[in-house]
Amino acid sequence: LLGWSRGGQIGYAYLNNETQIPGGFRNVAGFIPVDIYLKTDDAGLRQLACDRLPLEQAQLAGGTFSSQNGVLISTLGYLALTAPDDLVPPPLNGLFPAGYTNRNAALTVGAATFALANPVPLYHFTGGVFDAEFKPVDLLYTDDLAFLSFETTASPFQPFKELVDADITTCDNPALGDVTWDDNLADIEVPVLYVGAGGGFGEYGIYTTTLLGSTDVTTHVVSLVPPAARLFDFGHADLFLAGDAPALVWQPILDWLQAH
Repeated sequence: LLGWSRGGQIGYAYLNNETQIPGGFRNVAGFIPVDIYLKTDDAGLRQLACDRLPLEQAQLAGGTFSSQNGVLISTLGYLALTAPDDLVPPPLNGLFPAGYTNRNAALTVGAATFALANPVPLYHFTGGVFDAEFKPVDLLYTDDLAFLSFETTASPFQPFKELVDADITTCDNPALGDVTWDDNLADIEVPVLYVGAGGGFGEYGIYTTTLLGSTDVTTHVVSLVPPAARLFDFGHADLFLAGDAPALVWQPILDWLQAH
């Protein structure tokens, strides 16, 4: 079972629940969480999840059942492909600095994702190139047209409760909320390969693997620059989109699968 990003969190939850049924009825013989954490030993990141929870829970109680981020991303990708040099139209222009073109805005989603969401420091989908005004103008590892096309395929619907439950798990404070699908992590004993991106969740995703009962845990974090240059490192989506992804990511995954 391989799960990328939120899919990795869902994978942890699935395995957590599989520990409670007899072995002969289980489906997963190995798990590959890709660039994500479920829990963290970083107090700052844990507190950020706790800080988000009250507003998220209020939104859920008020009838917000889906995230619209996918609509925003797909719209930006479409505009960048069809009118790259036009200025970002209203009301989307309120999300970006003055003078941003559709292409600049769409590349911001990739190279400066942390400006929109920042689960770890300088989190980004794709390593990027910036001009003197820190405006994203190109990508380092992934073909820009490939990434813009990828943006257009963003799902228009993401269950909002998924985001709330994930923050409940990361916050790890029962007074603010509790879930059951992280209660049996220590009982997960299947072989695990954690794959991370130095500019994505990277090293931050390793901690969750230490909470498992598995004695066969391998980690593979693709990092191409020193820590001080994290902004320019291999990104969350570079793992699948970059030109070097077959050699840097897919081959190591295949090697692990064949060894197991």
